[in-house]
Amino acid sequence: MTKEAISVAVKNAIERNEDLESAKVSLLNAGYISSEIDEASREISSSPIEISHKNEVVANDFSVPSPEENVKIKKGVPFWVILLGMIFIVLIASGVAYFLTIGKH
Repeated sequence: MTKEAISVAVKNAIERNEDLESAKVSLLNAGYISSEIDEASREISSSPIEISHKNEVVANDFSVPSPEENVKIKKGVPFWVILLGMIFIVLIASGVAYFLTIGKH
């Protein structure tokens, strides 16, 4: 890993609120060279680091919804769907009755 990549890894660790020493230990445990880690750490500690707060969650006016707001209204099947279904059943039954009476003649 290059010095720049080690620097990025250390900066990312610091942005995740890890201290510099634990970041160095993590990189050592991962098999990186101690001298490169120390050099990158010195450069980082000598320059100001801008920490981003991308994952910070701010909930200013959060309130728990009342039970009435939590209730979901279950909508039934529309009337026209039921009506069409009944008409379809009547037509099928009429067709079956018609063909059964034709077979007797």
